[in-house]
Amino acid sequence: MAFRIPYPEPGNNGEIRDNFYHLLEHVNNLTVGGGSQGEPGRDGVDGSDGAPGAQGVPGATGDTGASGTTGAPGTEGAQGTTGDTGSQGIPGDTGLTGAQGTPGVKGDTGSQGIQGIPGDQGTTGAQGAAGDVGTTGAKGDTGTTGSQGSPGNNAPSYQLLSTGATAMAFATKATSKVTPNATATYTTTVPAAGTVCHLLILTSGTTSYTITFGTGFKPTGTLATGTTSARVFVIHWISDGVALYESGRTAAMVA
Repeated sequence: MAFRIPYPEPGNNGEIRDNFYHLLEHVNNLTVGGGSQGEPGRDGVDGSDGAPGAQGVPGATGDTGASGTTGAPGTEGAQGTTGDTGSQGIPGDTGLTGAQGTPGVKGDTGSQGIQGIPGDQGTTGAQGAAGDVGTTGAKGDTGTTGSQGSPGNNAPSYQLLSTGATAMAFATKATSKVTPNATATYTTTVPAAGTVCHLLILTSGTTSYTITFGTGFKPTGTLATGTTSARVFVIHWISDGVALYESGRTAAMVA
């Protein structure tokens, strides 16, 4: 009896494959027992191509070859377009002044020029010595008497103002008396500095009026006349030439 060992699939190891094929041919030609060798079998169907083997590892990079011969220089290119003119540079420092030249020869004297404009008048000279005193002249006539001046601020003076008056006029009268008939604001002209002024306020009737001290005064407050008739309040002031400053006031007194 004969037997056959199947051939291996084709591979890429050529020498090992060929040696193995020869060995199989020899073994497959052996027979077992005394029978005659049978007819060679028909060739089997060719096997399909095996799958391509994996790509081998890339070899090491070879050494860099020697540089080639330098080529001949190329043709010179055409000249480029001229660039724009640059801006003007900063002016340099002024140079040192040169040495003064030698004075020229003095020329001939020219003709006299036109007379100039007269100058300003000079300063008046010092006064001369006083002359001798002349004789006394005859006495002149006596002049007319001038009008009487206003009384001084410190002179004793008094004015009784009309009922309801609001202008005290302390610049001409140092003492004033007034009877209010309504709530009002009092004003005054200011006498010379140092003048002492007094204001007498007389009540009338049973209605209380509030008196406010305005222009010309520096008061300590307003004044309420109260509801009792025939009462007098006295307020004192002293002037600094700009305003009258209150220096004191009384309570209501019987008139």
